[in-house]
Amino acid sequence: MFKRSKGGIVIAALVFVWCSFYLVIFFMDWGKLHYSMTKMQTVVDMALLSSLRIRVQGLSKIADRWRSFGDDFELNPEGNVVIREPHWMGVLERARDLQRALPGYKGRIKAVITVVVKAHGISREELLIKEEGAFRLGIESNPLHVAFPDGGSHILTGGWYRRLWSSSHRLAHPSEQPTLVGIKQIIPMLKVRPQPETWDVIRSATGRLRWDVDLGNPIIQQRGNGGYPRSWQECIDGSKIEPFRYPFYLGEIMK
Repeated sequence: MFKRSKGGIVIAALVFVWCSFYLVIFFMDWGKLHYSMTKMQTVVDMALLSSLRIRVQGLSKIADRWRSFGDDFELNPEGNVVIREPHWMGVLERARDLQRALPGYKGRIKAVITVVVKAHGISREELLIKEEGAFRLGIESNPLHVAFPDGGSHILTGGWYRRLWSSSHRLAHPSEQPTLVGIKQIIPMLKVRPQPETWDVIRSATGRLRWDVDLGNPIIQQRGNGGYPRSWQECIDGSKIEPFRYPFYLGEIMK
């Protein structure tokens, strides 16, 4: 009787140790999974937000650089664009430099995502880009016929910039399609059981760019154009050439 009871205690103890061991393994795996998911979500949010901020900076910088030569434009009584003397050489040079810089502004929007994820130990192969709406700068350069005070004229390449989003709405936000970015990782489990030995984990973030103004403001409603014009007619504000009216934007993560 005593031997049987002792044997039962040993078996029960072994079962307890076995269950405790696998319970510890389970919580270790669960903790590793939770940590990995939290890290992945933080990184993908950070990467997408960095990309949106680069786009915000690009749109604002382009508007500022245009003013460095666009402020030398004026309208003559016939409605033609005239470059003030003696600034025309500087205008041509700065306009050409800005147009050449445009691909760089576009490229940095997407490139920064790879930089951020790699800085946190995530490879490019683990990065998933499903929708690329907000990776597009959303503007293009357009030629402008300008006249010189002496009577000559010139087609100024990159004379003004128009937006490519929401052509049917004057007061419109930039991103018609949100950007969806994800990270997929295979998380190894502790190898003490046959299957499964890994978890496939995907964390994603969706973001967009918004025109950061008060749309209820009467001045915005009257003068606003989404920050960038849709056409040359929207570049004219009264008697002045002012294409970029309130080019203020905000990147946001959509929850």
